[in-house]
Amino acid sequence: KDNSEIVEVKGTKGLKKVGDIYFPLFVWNIYLPKTLNYQPDDTFVIGFMKSGTTWVEEIAWLLKNNLDYETSKKKLHYYERIAFIDE
Repeated sequence: KDNSEIVEVKGTKGLKKVGDIYFPLFVWNIYLPKTLNYQPDDTFVIGFMKSGTTWVEEIAWLLKNNLDYETSKKKLHYYERIAFIDE
Protein backbone atom coordinates (compact mmCIF):
# COMPACT_ATOMS: atom_id res chain seq x y z
CA LYS A 1 0.00 0.00 0.00
CA ASP A 2 1.37 3.39 -1.02
CA ASN A 3 0.59 5.88 1.74
CA SER A 4 2.59 8.69 0.12
CA GLU A 5 1.35 12.12 -0.85
CA ILE A 6 2.69 14.64 -3.35
CA VAL A 7 3.58 17.94 -1.71
CA GLU A 8 4.68 21.25 -3.15
CA VAL A 9 8.20 22.28 -2.16
CA LYS A 10 9.70 25.53 -3.38
CA GLY A 11 12.38 24.99 -5.99
CA THR A 12 11.07 21.56 -7.03
CA LYS A 13 8.28 20.13 -9.15
CA GLY A 14 6.96 18.53 -5.99
CA LEU A 15 8.15 15.76 -3.71
CA LYS A 16 6.65 12.48 -2.56
CA LYS A 17 6.19 12.55 1.21
CA VAL A 18 5.94 9.39 3.31
CA GLY A 19 5.66 10.18 7.00
CA ASP A 20 8.42 12.72 7.65
CA ILE A 21 10.59 11.64 4.70
CA TYR A 22 10.61 13.34 1.28
CA PHE A 23 11.52 11.55 -1.96
CA PRO A 24 11.93 12.77 -5.56
CA LEU A 25 8.90 12.10 -7.75
CA PHE A 26 10.78 9.51 -9.83
CA VAL A 27 10.93 7.15 -6.83
CA TRP A 28 7.88 5.07 -7.63
CA ASN A 29 8.17 2.16 -5.18
CA ILE A 30 9.79 3.07 -1.88
CA TYR A 31 8.82 -0.29 -0.38
CA LEU A 32 10.72 -2.42 -2.91
CA PRO A 33 14.04 -2.36 -0.97
CA LYS A 34 12.31 -4.02 2.00
CA THR A 35 11.28 -6.99 -0.16
CA LEU A 36 14.65 -7.70 -1.81
CA ASN A 37 16.79 -10.70 -0.93
CA TYR A 38 20.06 -9.05 0.09
CA GLN A 39 23.40 -10.87 -0.05
CA PRO A 40 26.42 -10.14 2.19
CA ASP A 41 28.53 -9.06 -0.81
CA ASP A 42 25.95 -6.66 -2.31
CA THR A 43 27.19 -3.17 -3.06
CA PHE A 44 24.92 -0.14 -3.26
CA VAL A 45 25.74 3.08 -5.05
CA ILE A 46 23.44 5.91 -4.04
CA GLY A 47 23.65 9.42 -5.39
CA PHE A 48 21.92 12.34 -6.99
CA MET A 49 21.48 12.77 -10.71
CA LYS A 50 24.44 14.33 -12.52
CA SER A 51 26.77 13.70 -9.56
CA GLY A 52 29.00 11.02 -11.13
CA THR A 53 26.96 8.00 -10.09
CA THR A 54 27.53 6.20 -13.40
CA TRP A 55 31.30 6.55 -13.05
CA VAL A 56 31.18 5.18 -9.50
CA GLU A 57 29.00 2.25 -10.66
CA GLU A 58 31.56 1.41 -13.35
CA ILE A 59 34.44 1.60 -10.89
CA ALA A 60 32.58 -0.52 -8.31
CA TRP A 61 31.73 -3.16 -10.95
CA LEU A 62 35.35 -3.36 -12.08
CA LEU A 63 36.64 -3.64 -8.50
CA LYS A 64 34.14 -6.40 -7.66
CA ASN A 65 35.07 -8.25 -10.86
CA ASN A 66 38.87 -8.18 -10.54
CA LEU A 67 39.26 -5.39 -13.13
CA ASP A 68 37.76 -7.58 -15.88
CA TYR A 69 37.89 -5.01 -18.68
CA GLU A 70 37.20 -7.61 -21.39
CA THR A 71 33.77 -8.53 -19.98
CA SER A 72 33.11 -4.86 -19.39
CA LYS A 73 33.79 -4.14 -23.06
CA LYS A 74 31.59 -7.04 -24.25
CA LYS A 75 28.61 -5.76 -22.29
CA LEU A 76 28.55 -2.39 -23.98
CA HIS A 77 25.91 -0.68 -21.89
CA TYR A 78 26.33 -0.56 -18.16
CA TYR A 79 22.63 -1.41 -17.68
CA GLU A 80 23.68 -4.97 -18.58
CA ARG A 81 25.99 -5.06 -15.54
CA ILE A 82 24.34 -2.75 -13.03
CA ALA A 83 20.98 -3.51 -11.40
CA PHE A 84 18.68 -0.73 -10.25
CA ILE A 85 16.35 -1.30 -7.31
CA ASP A 86 14.02 1.53 -8.28
CA GLU A 87 13.06 -0.01 -11.62
